[in-house]
Amino acid sequence: LVEGRKIGGVLIEAVRRASPEAEVLIGFGVNRSHPTEEMPSLRATSLCGEMVNPPTLAELIRVTLERVGAVLSAPSSPADLLAAFRARLIHQVGETLQVRMGDERIEGRFLGVDDSGFLRLEVSGEE
Repeated sequence: LVEGRKIGGVLIEAVRRASPEAEVLIGFGVNRSHPTEEMPSLRATSLCGEMVNPPTLAELIRVTLERVGAVLSAPSSPADLLAAFRARLIHQVGETLQVRMGDERIEGRFLGVDDSGFLRLEVSGEE
């Protein structure tokens, strides 16, 4: 976040397999090249919109991987990681969100995340 506007994010998607082990794909996205006025929302920004000399793509990738590696290798409890995740959420409780599950799109009211980090969403009055 930059002054409350989203400059990037993490997408975590469950991979469904026959095995009981959980598998997920984790992707990182950073809004780099678009001027702020071209962003799809006033709540979004980009590096080029915020910096006079934004990093090259190679430098951005290097720094991102270093920082992610530092977070993942730092000793912390699951509760500490969850607290850090919650502190960085851009979405507010009560906000309407759309979630994609396979080919299905679900819209509901954001209720936060539970103690396991799962999204809580109210759809048609039910959680």
